[in-house]
Amino acid sequence: MNDNEKLKLEYLKERLADLQKYMNREIEMIMEEVKRLEETSEYHESKEVTEVNKKVVESTSWDHIPDVLSPMDIRKILKIGQSQAYNLVHSKEFHHIKIGNKYLIPKQSFIDWLEGNNKG
Repeated sequence: MNDNEKLKLEYLKERLADLQKYMNREIEMIMEEVKRLEETSEYHESKEVTEVNKKVVESTSWDHIPDVLSPMDIRKILKIGQSQAYNLVHSKEFHHIKIGNKYLIPKQSFIDWLEGNNKG
């Protein structure tokens, strides 16, 4: 790997770390807002707020993504380019399996990395 590629890889890793922090902050803010709404009397009096609150909590769930991800799934989730997604997979930041030309990433491994819980 030449110096330019090393710099680019380091830059991408920094961007991904920043994205992880940003997403974690967003999730924390949503959870705090949910808690605040639950503690107000308006929350207890309004079914409409309850339904909106449930949707906010559900939107932070990972149930909507497949158990095994491809680089294209990662591209969509992180809103990054195709080459960035493949660079991320090659960076070995999270566990992946290569079968032929196909990369498979276990959902939990990706989530742990994204949430900063990876052991690697």
